[in-house]
Amino acid sequence: MLKRKLVCCFSSLCLLFCMGCKKHEFYYMQNKEDIESIAIVQVLTTDYTQFEIVPLLLIEDQEAFLSDFSKLNWTTVFSYSYEIKDGSIAIKFQYSNGNYELVTNTGMAKYYHAENRYSPISGDHICDEEEYQQLLAKYLEGET
Repeated sequence: MLKRKLVCCFSSLCLLFCMGCKKHEFYYMQNKEDIESIAIVQVLTTDYTQFEIVPLLLIEDQEAFLSDFSKLNWTTVFSYSYEIKDGSIAIKFQYSNGNYELVTNTGMAKYYHAENRYSPISGDHICDEEEYQQLLAKYLEGET
């Protein structure tokens, strides 16, 4: 009986670990219709009480960018913590109410304007680094 319980527990744990990653579309902080601007930025410091960011490019054709961005395959990871690292190139989605989110292929952070507060989201969404870098290169190198 004990052996059967151990096998059942082991099987359940294996199933849980196998389901630790799930591919999906990107989950925006707010409705896409509320996006006021999109920019590619460099994140200089990330102390999680404040992000120092430098704008690199303001996206002019937001619809085209969102279409390209939607082609990235995002994965929700439950087993490992990723984060935005200092020096990362991120995508900044600025919303009409002053909120914004920073997105890289390894992590996210959200800024809530009304509360003047950052919320790092480690390990929530990640995508393939090569696909992410190709998207950035397309816009930073002017191939749009």
